[in-house]
Amino acid sequence: MKGKWQQICPLSGKSVAIYAAFAENTGVASEELGPLLDHLEQSGISRGQAGRLVEEVLSFFSETVEEFVRRRHRELQHAGVANAESFARIGHELSGRRFVVPQMSERQIRRVIYG
Repeated sequence: MKGKWQQICPLSGKSVAIYAAFAENTGVASEELGPLLDHLEQSGISRGQAGRLVEEVLSFFSETVEEFVRRRHRELQHAGVANAESFARIGHELSGRRFVVPQMSERQIRRVIYG
């Protein structure tokens, strides 16, 4: 099946499907995950849990600058944070993320959010 990596769980005998939709964004092919999944499984995590964990982490780190800015703005809005403070926080948080970005002004952050 294209876009999936099928594996049979040795404990339950159930088919465990690990979706690799994030492969295009991360550059990690599902076949390359085998050794990592083996390692996590040896540490006591089930194969299915390991697959979901790895997929979630890779998905999180494949987030673009624009996706991150929009997501954080929504989260801060839901928390009741005013826009001025949100823009400042987002600008500060960008410097701690794994993607390399130039320093963004408040106006640039606002444009990403509102277009």
